[in-house]
Amino acid sequence: MLPILFARDQEVVRNICEKLQVAEKFQAADKLQATEKPQAAAAMTSQRIELVDSDELQRLAAMDVEEDSEIQITDGHAHAFVCVLQSIDAFSGLSDNCVTVVPKRAAKMPFRPNVVLVQGVASEDRMRIVSDYCTQLGVSRIVPAITARSWAFGAADAPVPDDVRASGDAPASDERMRSIVGEMRKVALHTARKCGSAAFPAIDDPMTLEQAAELAAMQGATMVVPWEKAGNKAGSSNSECGGCRPLSMREALSVPDAALGSLGAATCEPTAREPWAFVFVGPESGFDDSEIQLLVDHGAKTITLGDTILRTETAGILASALAIYEMGGFGNGMRISSEQSGGEPADSDQLGSEQSSKKEHSTGPVAGFVDGYENWRTTDE
Repeated sequence: MLPILFARDQEVVRNICEKLQVAEKFQAADKLQATEKPQAAAAMTSQRIELVDSDELQRLAAMDVEEDSEIQITDGHAHAFVCVLQSIDAFSGLSDNCVTVVPKRAAKMPFRPNVVLVQGVASEDRMRIVSDYCTQLGVSRIVPAITARSWAFGAADAPVPDDVRASGDAPASDERMRSIVGEMRKVALHTARKCGSAAFPAIDDPMTLEQAAELAAMQGATMVVPWEKAGNKAGSSNSECGGCRPLSMREALSVPDAALGSLGAATCEPTAREPWAFVFVGPESGFDDSEIQLLVDHGAKTITLGDTILRTETAGILASALAIYEMGGFGNGMRISSEQSGGEPADSDQLGSEQSSKKEHSTGPVAGFVDGYENWRTTDE
């Protein structure tokens, strides 16, 4: 396994990968179009790459990576390439964290289903846990959502949990909120390094729950909400929604909207899976009923995670893992491919290649996340 380094500028990595793909596609210079030859040749020349931080150079030293060794450079999201390390430019004048490399070929990114966790803002420790475990699981993005009970944002009507009040950690301001998100991003990058992963979730700036719901609806994603009252209408009897029962994650990612009863009640058998899933999880004390209704009005389906009420970080991690599995992660993609095609299951390389291609050409709100995500990478901490 090649050493993996994370680049600061996503656009630079993407451009290099595009040029390498042109060269690989034709495999020989005499098969290239006249306009493509300079582009392919440029991809094979020395490139100076700014790394995300100084820890990357420390990792190179710890792994005893020498010059002329092959390494992999990634943007942490959708693009990566294999290259030969020419030199480490620790003090280049432009940046203290640069390497000079010669790109060789584009690399495949790990297969990650398109699962976005919309996590109600909770305490910093819990948000760090969410970031850590969701990175390990392969969540695509994490969207911190400001809710009525997101005490950390300092909303006037947001109650402070008893354990936090006892510790003397008062509700936070906007600055505290930025600190929480900054810590989540650092944790995600650190966890990806420890796991040897070339990808980690993009973590967005906080937004309101309604903004997150509108974003998911515009993307055409399936929206699911773990809720202890799932299957009931505002906690009333099942008879009000036609004798329906709570949805499981598998059913929520499979059942068409037209076949649903009130508040996400299952009334039919699963069909085809959706390409994007947004999982909404409330903060400490969960979503209030009006927030659940807001999400349902935007097309969300309420699901059950069992009979016990989970901590906010546990619910977010578990629900994300279930969504990833049902959308082909954790080795489940081979079974799904076989069921849908009626033939031999596709291998993981094929799944990863197809997903990477889709991400490169994706449009809409989720694709727009990538641009916003660059803000933290290009701003000094």
